[in-house]
Amino acid sequence: MSMIFRVGALLLVATLCNGPASGEGSDQPNGETGTNAATVWAAQQYEAVAVKVLGSPVSADAMQLDTSWVVTFRVRPANDVDPEVQVSLTKLGTGEVTAVVAKLRSSLQLQLQNLYREHKGSTVSEISKFIQVDRVVLSDVQCPALTKIAKSFEKIRAPIAIENELVLDPRQYQLWIDAGSQQAHFNLLGASNGQSGHPIIRWIEDASQQLEHICATRVTKRKD
Repeated sequence: MSMIFRVGALLLVATLCNGPASGEGSDQPNGETGTNAATVWAAQQYEAVAVKVLGSPVSADAMQLDTSWVVTFRVRPANDVDPEVQVSLTKLGTGEVTAVVAKLRSSLQLQLQNLYREHKGSTVSEISKFIQVDRVVLSDVQCPALTKIAKSFEKIRAPIAIENELVLDPRQYQLWIDAGSQQAHFNLLGASNGQSGHPIIRWIEDASQQLEHICATRVTKRKD
């Protein structure tokens, strides 16, 4: 299904390209125990806990009246070792840009596996209380890079669907775009081991790297 999506100057010819949802199809075999059981349980809990811990994308109903658009992206690494990160970028009608960056302190999969023995019977809400995540709120006043990141997003002219790219790993990118009257959600699979030439994925990678670096400095100072 294709659609034309406009956000101010942004024009995206969007074709839904759905990747597999995290943890789907991972029913636990009967009699499975030990490390393997913890791995399967963690995979089953992953998506629900990720949403609970990282937060749901802002809905149109919750947007400020002067909001131009909100773009949220979540990157799940190709392995279960690196932590997941989610960024929600908001641009107001005045041109102001803010961001909320949430990054797990360590892999969610591994954190869940460590919780299996004592919390395998707990609810998602109960499990989420034990997940370690750093959350940083930024504004373009304290972080001018946000304005550049927002402008680079608005300049993208490309189909969201990834065509003719070799998918070599299970790296996943989730993208939510909300411009009030227009909303869209995309699941994109990683290409070329995270080195995709696609403008949307390049933007997500560049933005997340810049913001993670800024946030890492702020979190370190806060802990000190």
